[in-house]
Formats: sequence, C-alpha cells, structure tokens
Amino acid sequence: MQIEIWTSGNAKRRKYKMKYNTQGLLRDWQHNKPAMQELARHAASKTAQKPTITAILTATNAERLLGCKVQKIGKQKLATPPRQAIALLPSLVEAMGDNVASLHQLLSAYYSNVVQREDYVAALKLGLTNMVAIDFLTDRHHKTTPASQRKLFQVMGRDDIYRNDKRILSDVARAVSLALFNRVSGKQLTTVAGTGLYLTRDIIRDCMQRPTEATDEQLSNALVLMRIAGYIHLAQNNELTDAGKKLVIVHDKQGKEIANHRVYVVSDFGKANWQMVQKNFALNLNIRLGHTVLGQLLGRDVVSAYFPDLSGGVTRPVIGFMLSRACDSADNTPIMTLAVARDTTQSIADVSPSAAAKYVDQCLVLKSVQATKMSIKEARENGYNLDEWQINSPAEKLIVPTNTDALMMCIERLKRANIKGVKVHQLLND
Repeated sequence: MQIEIWTSGNAKRRKYKMKYNTQGLLRDWQHNKPAMQELARHAASKTAQKPTITAILTATNAERLLGCKVQKIGKQKLATPPRQAIALLPSLVEAMGDNVASLHQLLSAYYSNVVQREDYVAALKLGLTNMVAIDFLTDRHHKTTPASQRKLFQVMGRDDIYRNDKRILSDVARAVSLALFNRVSGKQLTTVAGTGLYLTRDIIRDCMQRPTEATDEQLSNALVLMRIAGYIHLAQNNELTDAGKKLVIVHDKQGKEIANHRVYVVSDFGKANWQMVQKNFALNLNIRLGHTVLGQLLGRDVVSAYFPDLSGGVTRPVIGFMLSRACDSADNTPIMTLAVARDTTQSIADVSPSAAAKYVDQCLVLKSVQATKMSIKEARENGYNLDEWQINSPAEKLIVPTNTDALMMCIERLKRANIKGVKVHQLLND
C-alpha cells in the first residue's frame, strides 16, 4: 500500500510506502474484530507466562500483526519497516497511532491468558502521557517548550554538535515511558500505582525506536541524566510495595544479601528538572558522571540515597586544576594541550593514564570549567587564535576556552574571514 505526501519546501510530489500495512486496521480494531482476530491469531501456549508485550510479540507472528518484516538482529527481534530497524513494542505503538490508548482492551480481547497486573491501566496512562510529551518536544517545529528541554532533546539540524546524543537521550527517555506498560503481568512494585519500573539495559532496548544505535555506556549515562533531572529515581524503601522490596535485595552464591539497584519510580516527564542537567553539564553520553561531581551538585546525602550505584569518578583536586587553568584564559587562544591536561591529572590524582584521560573528559563535561577539546583543524575552523601557538603535531588535541568572551572573539575572527564556525555559535547559545 502506498500513500502520497507533500514534502515541505518541495513542490514535487513524492511517494513513500506505508510503514505498517496493518496500521489502518490497528487504528480502528474495535470496528474490525474479525480481521483483528485473524491478525492476532496464535496458540494460547505461545503467550502463556509471557509478562511483557515484547515477549508476546516475539513468541507470536509479529510480521502478520504489524504488516512489516521482522528480523532477528543480535539478541532481539526487530521490526524492519523502510529505512530503519525498530523494537517490536514501539512498532506496535506507532502502528496503532492514537488508538494505542486502547492497548489494555486489545490485550484483554485477543491475549486473554495474559493476566494484566493491578496497576496496568495506570502505567499505560502515565507511559502514554510521557511519550506524547517527548514526541512533541523532539519535533523541532515546536518552540513553546522550555529552552532547557529543547537544548537537551531537540535536534536543530545536521550541524547540531549534540545531534547523536540528543537522539539517543530522547529515544531512551521515550523507552522509559514505553517500558512502564511493556510489562503487562506481575505485581505492583511501588505504592503509587503505575509508577514502578524494574529497569535494565535490555528492558530499555526492548522499548527503543533505534536500539542498535546506542552503546551500553550511552544508555547508562542517559539514565543517570534522567535521574539527576528527577524523571526517574531509585525507589526508596518507603515507596516500595512488598513485591518491590523483594526485588531490591538479591543473594550471592554464599547467600549474602546484596542491594539490587533496579527498581525505579517514573515521574511526569514535563515536571522533571531538566534545567539542572542543561545548566550544569554539556551533553556527552560517552562520559559517565561520578559520585564526586554529583555530590557537589546535589549534596552527599542525596547522592548516597539516590545514586548508591555510582562510583567516585574525577576528584576535587583535578576539578580544581582544570577550573584554575580555564579561569586563567583571558582570550581565545588554547588553554593547553590535551596531553598536558592528562599528564598533569595523572600526577595530581596518582591514577593510570586511562583513568586520567577519563578524569579530563569528566571535567570538560562540567559547564563550570568552561572548556572543551578540539583538534587543531577544528580549533582553526571555529576561530580560535593559533597564530602564536607552537604545534608539535597536526594530530595534537587542544583544550580551548568556551567562556563568553573567548567565543565572541572566535566569532569576530570568523566574521573577518567569512567563515561560518558552527560549533562556537552553538557553544555560545548553549
């Protein structure tokens, strides 16, 4: 089946294949029950003891239900409509459109042996509310959302220096909302109905639109930013039901109790404090924030209660060194080479070269440091003054200042040379 659309800014009519051949039926399944019965046809044994929608779709004929090809890529079965591979649950949500609000009814009608948990409808309501908010925010035509949210989630074009990080952060945030209602069966985990979520990287990937495009490290770091903002938080003991309390303690081979930091409370996406993230950190999902940095921002007691799973990270003396060197920079010349920063950090913290490199990266994520790293070529293209800088190697990386004065000097230098300088303009607006 094909549909014709008009693309903005293009007077030529183009044709695209519909992603899901069954989406017309799924968006009005209530009035197409015989056809829906055929789409959802399966042996009851296939869905017995399947707690999630992902597990149900994996065990049954997802190709027939969705009307698109399904392939196994790595560990996952993914829907592969034109141009991308999508996890099965977000594919179903997309195919159903606004009618996804009736998902609990569809499950009752055609997968009746899958018993819905007590707070499933509440979870579906919160999950869809957050999903709609995220979808609205990530559409760059919408400018009415807070600037702090747009700067974290809204890709401004191909030149956006945070493009990949924003796409992953948005996908993970949306996956959290879908994960709320992916788990159909089981017990209510938190005292507030619909908010409890047992969270792992695999559970997130089952709910992502682009599960193959993010590394495990990027997923984990995205979740840390969401915890800082308060979109999700580690469930505290007084927030857990008896079922939830059973999940937060596991036993090792010797029978010793170990805390399992996996049960979270999901809040309203729009009410999270995204400004705290945007004002304090440059968006880089390849860098893990440590216990020390969060302690300075949130306080030790908060970090101990809500981030017990995070380890130390960069130390205060290293942060102090990077801050002092950045503050000494009075113009738009480089602060130092990346090699000098790493060697000095290794000496201050008495750590390995690889740990020193991570410490420097963690410092550069802090907006208070007001510096970033660039190649020599990139620094020149963005207006930094290298006229008197001794270049030892063309491959050398530099630490350059990102304070307002330095960036304005770069922009003036670029104007005189009639060069665009994409990165410095975005750093200034960030």
